[in-house]
Amino acid sequence: MKSIKIILTVLMLLFHPDLLLAQVVTKSKFSYGVTAGAGNYSQSDLKEINSLVANQLIFETRLIDDFPPTFFWGLHFAYQINPRLYFGPDYQFHTTGSRLGYKDYSGSYSYDQILSCNSIAVKAENILFEKGVTSFGLRMSGGINLSGWKIIEKVTIGKQTETSLTRLFALRPFIYPSIRVTHSFTGFLEVSVASGYSIDLGGKYRIKNNGGSISDYIASWSGPRLELNIDYSF
Repeated sequence: MKSIKIILTVLMLLFHPDLLLAQVVTKSKFSYGVTAGAGNYSQSDLKEINSLVANQLIFETRLIDDFPPTFFWGLHFAYQINPRLYFGPDYQFHTTGSRLGYKDYSGSYSYDQILSCNSIAVKAENILFEKGVTSFGLRMSGGINLSGWKIIEKVTIGKQTETSLTRLFALRPFIYPSIRVTHSFTGFLEVSVASGYSIDLGGKYRIKNNGGSISDYIASWSGPRLELNIDYSF
């Protein structure tokens, strides 16, 4: 009971009385939308793994992909608490990867690291100022990345192929501050661009089907992002 009182007290302090008054006199407003964007993810540990693998092989491999910036998509929902404050859930899907490869007349070799992430968060946005039908806002998201990391090593000699598969999984909390510029085309349709930097806060990777062994390496989703959002209000 004491913990609940503390939480309620903090919430009351966070929402200034002026904001509470605005909430009473402002009509409730909901919105939902879609997100498309590009992200660049810091993968120093996984790049180190590629270097270690390449140095251990007796033949020279070629780095075909090295965790390049990739596109992502998402869905979001928001509730307008007052004219300048929005709050709601957010979902995004991210993926990236790398490949080492080698091929000659006798066969081929590949070493793939494939990452995917279901990002589930809550997002708050504060509108800093407006100019006509354009607004400028500061957003803060926080949540959990449900991250999967798959390592596939394949060797082909003649007609024979051997494949090794390792799967890892982690729950990685994160925060994602960003700024957003929004243009309202009608009373219910908005288009915006946003830019920010996502920061992973921890979370170890466990190897599936290996007794839950913990990896010493980290596949991170930290890095800069650029978004395009389309929102419909009702």
